[in-house]
Amino acid sequence: VTLYALDVICEASMNTTVNAQKDADSEYVRSVKEMCRIILYRSLSPIKMWDTFYNLSRDSQKEKKALHILHGFTNSVIKNRSQELEKDPVKQPTAEEDEVGSKKRVTFLDLLLQCRVDGKPLPHNMIREEVDTFTFEGHDTTSSGIQFALFLLAHHPDIQEKIVVEIRQIMGNVNQQFAFADIQKMKYLEMVIKECLRMYPSVPIIARKLTTEMRTASNYVIPANTVTHVHIYGVHHNPLLYPNPEKFDPERFSPENCRGRHPFAYIPF
Repeated sequence: VTLYALDVICEASMNTTVNAQKDADSEYVRSVKEMCRIILYRSLSPIKMWDTFYNLSRDSQKEKKALHILHGFTNSVIKNRSQELEKDPVKQPTAEEDEVGSKKRVTFLDLLLQCRVDGKPLPHNMIREEVDTFTFEGHDTTSSGIQFALFLLAHHPDIQEKIVVEIRQIMGNVNQQFAFADIQKMKYLEMVIKECLRMYPSVPIIARKLTTEMRTASNYVIPANTVTHVHIYGVHHNPLLYPNPEKFDPERFSPENCRGRHPFAYIPF
């Protein structure tokens, strides 16, 4: 699933094929895996959180090597795509539909390359940073979400069967390719995905720095410039918001049950 997600996100963000599923041992794929491992282990290490100690570790050297490969790949893609766009600019999407029935879209990289601020293009390093962030965050979080969904459906075959029934009702028994319009009709599948993300949010905790002083509902004042953490997993498993929170129940997200729920009671990635 992770390799599949990496293939998809590279196609979507850079219009580039990395063949992660067919070549799982390529230099680029290995570097992506290595960076994910280093980031995770560093976040869990009280010693490596400090730059002074981290710079003396083996992971620091491995990170530099992996970044050199990743940045080199992205820089090469950006350079080649820039040259292609100079010769043949990409037109903005029209209502014309492609072979899977969805509107033609410009890739994320093309949008950044065509973006102008005060008449000037975005700096190369800024474009590379955005593409790298999109690729890393996109493939890692998506793959974890898909894997948790598969895990939950394997444990709840009755819900899995309801999804199958809905798909057959919409698509019929004809072996045809899904179109985006077809997926939009799958309301029960949408409820299932939302419940999967409630139980296992791809990002369980996020941090934000307050730009101004904030007063909570309980009249507690948090000073400006404070780094705060939002415990998304805790919110999603709060029994006051979701009764019997450990139960997998897609019906929580039916239109009737969503009515009146606080807008920030559900914070999926």
